[in-house]
Amino acid sequence: MKILGIFFIITAIVAQLFIMKFQVSPEGNDERGKYIQVKTSSFLYSFLSWAVVISFFLSSKNVFTSEQMLNLLLFFYVSLNIVGAVYIFWKRKTC
Repeated sequence: MKILGIFFIITAIVAQLFIMKFQVSPEGNDERGKYIQVKTSSFLYSFLSWAVVISFFLSSKNVFTSEQMLNLLLFFYVSLNIVGAVYIFWKRKTC
């Protein structure tokens, strides 16, 4: 289980490096790149908001404890990097 956690964190770090590389690249600084960055921020904010709402709802229904909810929220926060990198990669190809 610890190996899976370490792999997840390493993947999140690599994803964050990809996002930072896109933000400072010439492609990320033109009009289309700024549009992709705004859409990515909007998408990630919605993703995190829904994750928090669902976590609180499931916690209030006693599906899991408050400590498990905090771990789940931490998981969602770290996964934002991975989701953001995938979203940017997908938007670069479709826009």
